[in-house]
Amino acid sequence: MREGLRTVASGFHFLEAPRWHQGSLYASDMHGQKVLRFSHGGGFDVVCDVPARPSGLAWTGQGDLLISSMADQLILRLRAGTLEPFADLTEAVPGDLNDMISDRRGGLYIGNFGFRAGEAMKPTVLVHVNGSGETRCVAEGLGFPNGMAITPDGRNLLVAETFSFRISAFEIRPDGSLSTRRDWAAFSPAPVELDPAAAMKGDVPLPDGICLDAEGALWIADAGGDGVIRVAPGGKILDRILTPGLSVFAVELGGRARKTLYMCAAPKMGTVDFETERAGRLLACEISVPGV
Repeated sequence: MREGLRTVASGFHFLEAPRWHQGSLYASDMHGQKVLRFSHGGGFDVVCDVPARPSGLAWTGQGDLLISSMADQLILRLRAGTLEPFADLTEAVPGDLNDMISDRRGGLYIGNFGFRAGEAMKPTVLVHVNGSGETRCVAEGLGFPNGMAITPDGRNLLVAETFSFRISAFEIRPDGSLSTRRDWAAFSPAPVELDPAAAMKGDVPLPDGICLDAEGALWIADAGGDGVIRVAPGGKILDRILTPGLSVFAVELGGRARKTLYMCAAPKMGTVDFETERAGRLLACEISVPGV
């Protein structure tokens, strides 16, 4: 199923939102405040600096990089080497921006924490931004919407709700709105856990970043565990890759034939100060089922 877990590169603050794009892997070093592009050999270059912390990455149809800028709640566009605002979400979301994904119509789906530092956690919204930068809420009551994937037919959006212990699915309507939420995989019957520290101490998977493979399974980063799991629709765990001493917070399938599973890893949440320490690393291993 897989072989050769290895460290591709290390010395980062906290890697997130890996994306395979035009033969290269991109990722955000959230607390390093940079977007990075990695080479096959593990070298990397800085694409741009994002002072309010970068998270989700996507591209416009014209090839411009889009970045969710967390603390100032903006979607930024990198055009001709310059960052500029693309969409302002300050009135649309209650917390720092999180991951995002683009659809085939040029729209974006964007999650958020649901709270600010020092506030109690609460369920939150999922926002859609169209190609003109217009914003609207498309789902409510999500428990920390995190990584996302869209099925190859473009018809279904999958959302990891970290502190609801589930992957939710929505049908994507032609106008970008979403159907009623349904379970794609539920790892616990418990309702949303409003105490992240308590959730981290449990043994239930905390789905963070996700990516789809060609058999319709999801690779899921377990933010509270020490590795990643491969899960079928309905929640059956098909495979597991352990990363001893490290949690994995995001995943992506890339490389030649899309058979390299990249993992953004770091010490377990709460054990180090990601703003000051460079304990994050990029891991990878080869698998048999390619990404889509």
